[in-house]
Amino acid sequence: MFSLQLENENGNVVNINDNETYVVLNVSGLNPPSASIYTSKSLNKKGLKYNGSSLNERNIVIDIKLLGDVERSRNALYEWIDTEQYVKIYYKNGVKNAYCEGYVEDVTIDYFSQSEIVSVAIICPNPYWKDLQGIAADLSLLLSQFVFPFSIGSEGVPFSTIRDKNVSSVYNQGAETGARFTITCNGEVKALKIYNAQEGSKEAFQINATLPAGWIVVIDTESNPKTCKAFKPDGTTENLLKYVVDPTWFTLKKGENVFGYSCEPDSLNAQVTIAFTHKYLGV
Repeated sequence: MFSLQLENENGNVVNINDNETYVVLNVSGLNPPSASIYTSKSLNKKGLKYNGSSLNERNIVIDIKLLGDVERSRNALYEWIDTEQYVKIYYKNGVKNAYCEGYVEDVTIDYFSQSEIVSVAIICPNPYWKDLQGIAADLSLLLSQFVFPFSIGSEGVPFSTIRDKNVSSVYNQGAETGARFTITCNGEVKALKIYNAQEGSKEAFQINATLPAGWIVVIDTESNPKTCKAFKPDGTTENLLKYVVDPTWFTLKKGENVFGYSCEPDSLNAQVTIAFTHKYLGV
């Protein structure tokens, strides 16, 4: 069983599979989108050289059967399916509860059939389905053991365990994604460094500045453009990128990601958390 809802730019939501006013007959575009693979031929080598790839847009087509007062149902639906209109698609099944954002490209309606059907074509420039439930972990204290999908026996399962100080593991079940690193300064913090704690990695993000107690620093690697800002107790903000040299803008790979942090004079002066949203190519 599944649930399918649409939200317009005003935040109004309609259930298009309520079996009273609307019922969804078919949905295409729930699967992973296609990719463009870039290759080139190399001299004296067989086959092709892989140069990179990019995900194409997601194309979603929803066929909706109108029930009840068909005229009223169809005209009410225009609030969400007018062409060019922004729409947010919520999809929930027995495993995932996610959303995707797009724009209505085309609406086809068979006005004079006995069973009136509305076919809505939606283009999603960002092809990812995003989980409605965000994930957060304290870098200094917890090792996440929550793996999705999961089953819970009578003995229960651990969601996290204590591990080495200032080093923690975050599990990403979806596609590669950016994250928000939030640093709360409980005391004066100098030379704050967040690093990839996987063996052999030299990736790091270091802020070469003194951060006073009370400041909250947010490093956002998911936003476009990526940012590093300080939020001060007086309500003002400061761009800290001028204190950062050759940073690694961390993303969370699929699977386990291990991060650590250090600072002076005492690592207890900083509390570092990671927050992110699982992104899926298919639901």
